[in-house]
Amino acid sequence: MPLNEEETITKLFVQTEQCDGSLRAAGEDFARFYGRLELIVKQHRRRMPVRDGGFQDDFRAAVAQLRALADTAQDSWQAARSCYYASDRAAFVREHRVAIKQLKSAAVSFHRRAGEIYDVYKNLSALCGDLPLRLNWWLLESSANDLVKTAVSISALTRNMEKYYE
Repeated sequence: MPLNEEETITKLFVQTEQCDGSLRAAGEDFARFYGRLELIVKQHRRRMPVRDGGFQDDFRAAVAQLRALADTAQDSWQAARSCYYASDRAAFVREHRVAIKQLKSAAVSFHRRAGEIYDVYKNLSALCGDLPLRLNWWLLESSANDLVKTAVSISALTRNMEKYYE
């Protein structure tokens, strides 16, 4: 059963806020990974055995959660975009002005968090260098890129909606 306009915009707002909170938690997790990775790099340079045996599994699990979050955010944005472009845009904005303004503020915060996750990816990959660990960098990079693209798309959608403010 398709959602009506109000449910769609509200769902996107709630989803964007949830993604923002999840990205905040993911950023904290990846900051902890950064500290653990620094120790692993030091041990590797000194040719010592790596003591943090669970790093790979923990890192892969965190990246898989980030990928799921990116997919969920993308799906919600696409549903809202389809609903918006299938409706009378001026009437849509007129009826849902408050929800759109809330969505815009949530999108700005989400965009900031997505940029931080991308920065974390850059910092972690630069630190890792020649470590013999099998980490799924490609999945982290694609998830970070997709989150940034989704955040930009949500922001663009809200800017497009603002054109119809009276």
